[in-house]
Order: sequence, then C-alpha cells, then structure tokens
Amino acid sequence: MIQGNLVVSEKTRCVIQATGGSTFEARSIGVLDLLLGRRYYLFPVVTNNLPLEGAISGAKPANLTLEGNSVTLRGAWISYKLDGLKGHYGSGAATQLPKQFAPTMVTLAPGVVNGAQIEVVTPQIAMALDNDAAFNKLGSGGYMMLGIYLEGTTANGDVVRSEEFSFPIFVCRGCLASYDVVPEDCCQFLKAPDKFPCYPGQDERYSCLLGCWLNLLERPERFAEKAAMVSGYIQDLSTDLGKTTLPEWFSKKIAPSN
Repeated sequence: MIQGNLVVSEKTRCVIQATGGSTFEARSIGVLDLLLGRRYYLFPVVTNNLPLEGAISGAKPANLTLEGNSVTLRGAWISYKLDGLKGHYGSGAATQLPKQFAPTMVTLAPGVVNGAQIEVVTPQIAMALDNDAAFNKLGSGGYMMLGIYLEGTTANGDVVRSEEFSFPIFVCRGCLASYDVVPEDCCQFLKAPDKFPCYPGQDERYSCLLGCWLNLLERPERFAEKAAMVSGYIQDLSTDLGKTTLPEWFSKKIAPSN
C-alpha cells in the first residue's frame, strides 16, 4: 500500500530520506508549473503488508531459502482526471489524458516500509497540458486528480497490486515563479539564481532567472513565448510575438538557434 507522498526538497538534500517507520513528512498536494515544469515525480512511502511466509506455513526461518512474500515493484498504473478544464484539440471537448504505466524498482520484504520514486506526469502528459488553451494565461490553473496503484510480483511469482492512492496536483502557469529582479531583467542574466530547486517547476518556487535560463537552454515548445511571459512582456501564450513590441536584445535571444 501507499501511505503517502514524501517531501523531497532542498531540506532533504534532494534525496529520498529513509522512512525508518511510520513517521515521515508528507506532501498532500502537488504543484506543477507549466511555465517551467516538464514532468512530476511522486515519492510514495510503500509498505509490504503481506505476512512472512513462515508465519503461514509454519516453517522455521532456517528452513526457508527465500522469503516468498517479498515484493518487487514493477511500477504503477496512473489515471488522470482534470476538473473543469477544457481543451482545444479541434473539438473543444474536455481534455483526455490516457492511462499510463510508470516503471519503478523497489524490493520490499514483508512488513518493510520504504520510499520510491515514480514519474507520474511524463513529458508527454506535461506537453498535452502545456498545449491546452486552458493554461495559456499567466496565473491560470486547475486541479488534476491522479489515481495511482502499484503493481509488483512476489518472490513466488504472484502478481500483487495495491489499493488506489489518490493524489491531487495543482497545474498552473507561472504560479511558482519568483522575482528577485524586475521582470525585464530576468532574461538578461545580470546575476545568477540563488537557488536551483531539486525538480524545477515542481512544488518549490524558482527564480525567474532560472525560468529564462532553462527555457532558452532547453528550447521546449513555445520557449520564446514562455521567456516573454517570464520577462513580463506578454500575459498570454497565444500572443503573436511578431506583433508585440520587444526589446532588440530580447528578440535576438529568442531567435531560433542554428
């Protein structure tokens, strides 16, 4: 079963802290900022509630060469439900996101609690959300509910599944961006960002300097519009930059790379 979602942040040095028991710092709601985020990772606390095989068969531990109820997780099935957000995929119908299988690899002996890492929003899912007109405007957002259940195999070869774990993610445009310089200086790189989040665009605030740097470096879809939004030149990604007055230095930065 999944007990909750671990907080992985600068405080934990960006690593999954050993749970060691039932007490852990959990994150009950995730945030994915589409201005920068390309994926979302869940860090579930997983428990193997199967009993020791010896407790069932009566065999003594010395006679057991392998614990048959140890579970190796193969991954998780994930379904997505958007609440009240409409897409624009030619029909104007509600955005439909297909069920995904996300691999992971954790082995749990009976009664053991451990942390895992699962990419519950892949770049393909993030791109579908990023292209949705519902998120074009700066400050737009809505909730996406994830239904997650784990799948694995025991050492005896049986397939086991967890109960469904529900996890909400607030999907937004620019809600995690912070400004330690004025917006028009974000893409001039007059200073370096003071903080680099563990997972940029996920859960933790990031500097507009980092937002510009990653968008211009990685050049994702609509990178020019995103850099212009970070810099405060536009408020809607559907804006035609060719009809927008932009500084010459900025136009050169967003020009297509060779």
